[in-house]
Order: sequence, then C-alpha cells, then structure tokens
Amino acid sequence: MDINLIDVDVDDDLDLVIGRLDDGDEFKSLILFNDGDGNFTDGIEELSAAFTFEIEYVDIDLDNDIDILVINRDNQDSVFWINQSDPELSVNENEIPKINLYPNPTLDILFIESPQPIETVKIYNLQGQLIKEVSSNNVDVSQLTTGLYFVQVVADGKSETKKFVKE
Repeated sequence: MDINLIDVDVDDDLDLVIGRLDDGDEFKSLILFNDGDGNFTDGIEELSAAFTFEIEYVDIDLDNDIDILVINRDNQDSVFWINQSDPELSVNENEIPKINLYPNPTLDILFIESPQPIETVKIYNLQGQLIKEVSSNNVDVSQLTTGLYFVQVVADGKSETKKFVKE
C-alpha cells in the first residue's frame, strides 16, 4: 500500500520501507536496510501487523534519526516505530568542547566557533538528509529554505551536532 526509499539509519544510502495491506499473518509492514551496495536485509524490522494504509516519517523522540508512524485501516491501532539506530547525527562521547554557532537563527551565513581547527561541517535537514558539506568555520546557508537544521562539526577527530534555524 505504501513503499518508500528513505535513509532510516542515516548512513547515506536509501533503505526500503514497505507498508503492506493484506489480511494474511505472513504479510507485515517492514523496513529493509540497505547495506550500501544495493542489497537489502530481509525483514529485520517489522513495523506492524497487516492493514497498513500509510506511513509517515518524523523524528518523534527528537534524537536526530527518522522514526516512523504506521497508519493502519479498519480500526487497527496505528503504530509508532522508534528508531534505535545510532546515526552519525547522534550525540556521542567524543564531542568537541565549546562549539558555538552564531547567529542562530541566521539568514545567510552561519559562523562556527571551535577551539580546534574544523575538518568538516555537514548540514542535515530534519529527515536526516545531507544538504551541504564544507571545510570552513562559516557556512553560506542563504539558499536553504526556512526551517530547522542540524549541523555536524568535526574537529580534531571529534564531532558535535547542534541545531540551528534558517530564517
């Protein structure tokens, strides 16, 4: 009933989400994870029983990965699937101390202040898609649409992810 390619595990390849509408117990809505070579794992993550009508993608728990809302028909309960993967956007123990973003919100240039030299800066949208990558402490975001974004800064082999708002 609903099929989508989306990077659920934030590893820069598209995973397959299948919403099945069938009354047989053997048909479950599921995620097939892409291994990066176009091979998909076989039914590891089941999203719900049958009768899936639609699937929506949002970060329900605000942990920087895509969670899934499965909407079922015929009075079947809708199901939230909370993503437990550890995406590269997630906060980790190797954070860079004292990273500052300014101005936040910003219209055109986002400045990044870091005590260590910056190696890379990656900008992600709320769906976890990589929008822009640079190697400097200022990023031109004037071409981005208004909204909330994540910026991942890598310096001295450590990374930190922060949110910013594009006005």
